[in-house]
Order: sequence, then C-alpha cells, then structure tokens
Amino acid sequence: MFRPFKVGLALGGGGARGISHLGVLSALEKAGVPIDLVAGVSFGAVVGAMYAIQPNIQEIENRITTFVNGPEFKRTRFEFMRHDLNQGKRAGILSKLAHSVKRGVFYGISFTRQAYISEMEFLRVMGHLIDDVDMENTKVPFFTTAADLINGGEYILDKGSLRKAICATCAIPGIFPPMMYGEHLLMDGGWVNPVPVDLLRQKGADFVIAVNASDSVLKVTGFNRGLDLLLRADALVRERLRSHYAKKADVIIQPDVGKVHWADFSRPKEYMQKGKEATETKLEEVKRKIRWGRVRRIFPGNNHRG
Repeated sequence: MFRPFKVGLALGGGGARGISHLGVLSALEKAGVPIDLVAGVSFGAVVGAMYAIQPNIQEIENRITTFVNGPEFKRTRFEFMRHDLNQGKRAGILSKLAHSVKRGVFYGISFTRQAYISEMEFLRVMGHLIDDVDMENTKVPFFTTAADLINGGEYILDKGSLRKAICATCAIPGIFPPMMYGEHLLMDGGWVNPVPVDLLRQKGADFVIAVNASDSVLKVTGFNRGLDLLLRADALVRERLRSHYAKKADVIIQPDVGKVHWADFSRPKEYMQKGKEATETKLEEVKRKIRWGRVRRIFPGNNHRG
C-alpha cells in the first residue's frame, strides 16, 4: 500500500534558546511546509509537546510568555542561575557578597541532595505549560527521549503521561529531579540525543528538519573554580554530540541565539524572531528537498538529490 510521505521536525534543547523553535514552526507553517511528526529534547520537547497538543503558534507564545513573566516561573530558579553567570563587574560590594552567599547555598543544596526542587513541585510547575494528556492522544504525533541513569543508555518516551515525559527530558542534573519509569531513572535527554533526528526516522519520518538552538563553543578564559572546569568540559562534549546528531537531518536550521544565556527567558519575542529569520533562509532548500523526496518515493530509480 502507498504510505504518505512524512515530514518530521527535530527540536534540540538549549533552555531559553528553545523559544526560537516557535519562530521556526511559525515560518514553516506560513510557508505551507507540513509537520507530520515532532520530536524534541529538553526545552525543545516543551515547545514540541505544546505544538503537538494544539498546533496554534500564537496560543503557545502567549502561554509561554505568561508563564515566564509569572510567579510560578520564579520557583524554577532560572532567573537566579542567569544572574549567577552574568553578575556585572559594576555591582556593589554588598550586592556581590549577598550573591556569593546565595550562590554557595544553591550549589551546596545541589551537591547534597538529588535536586534543587522536588518532583511534586516540578510536575506542578510544568503543568502551567503542558496539559495532562497521554502522548498517544496528541493531535500531532510527538516523541521525546531521556538519559537512563541506571542502565546508561537512551530511553525513548512515546506513550503514557506527556507531562511526566517532558519532566524527564527536562530534568537538568542538580536542578530538576530525575523521573522514575519502572526500573529506569531518567534525566535530561540532551545528554544522550541532543537533536533527535534518528528518533523521528525510527517513527516513520521520510524527511527530517533539525533545529539546533545552540551555537558553537566560543573561546573563553578565566577558569577560577573546579565547577567552571566541569561546566566547560560538559559544554565541549555536548557541542560534539549536537553536531553529530544534527548532521543526520535533511536540513538543519540554526537560529542565531547561541549567545543567549540558557536561563535568560526575558526576551521571548526576540528569540522567536531569530527562529523565523533562520527558517526563512532555508525555506527554498526545504521545499526543494521535500519535492525530490516525494519523487524518489514514487520513482525509486531517480537518484537526483535536489
């Protein structure tokens, strides 16, 4: 039987940078590019899941903007983490001292217990963005993945509670708690599959558009703490992983948000615009390759790559 040609969208992580995925979706929708399947990790999974439940860009934008400007968002401590790395040199001595004390408390808690916030609080906060539905019932098929801390591999999430699945793939170590799935303890999917192109292939996508909302690792200096070294090493490994997985896509879109701090949710409209701009430069390539992909499905002997 003839099977429809399916286009998948793989949304990488990146924290606040992932808001640019909304701009990508908006530009693809406006250009008439179909999205038949969506997969995402970390904040890319948040945006992807919201779209899968209700493919309405404006509604999703309003919901995210309301959330990041509201009191519940402060419970995630993202704002504190952004100021932790962006503490200005002109800050007064008392301000610096107070911040150092708070930073010490934050890292102390993170290293002495499993996470900075509880699982119950995490699920409740995520409820402001993700409706409590089963993954099998979304309007657009959606999938995500997480790192299995017990077995040391990748765990694919494609059924059951969507909200719990998003919490699993967003469980940043030390900040958000890992989620138990039977004998599996799951954390942030970006550690094992930062741009889930291959997951979409497994689920039947014939053509995959990947969105990498992170940037190349920039040259930095000034490693004053062991934690600085640890974070830098992690950034290097994750960049290599992102590049490896993104290359499996038919088209890669990279919004210009790499210099945005991952915890800076203060300018969502700007990040969306960056997503739109990056997508618009790729639209002709996307349409051309989809056309040729459909031709090759009908006439397998045609090897033209478009």
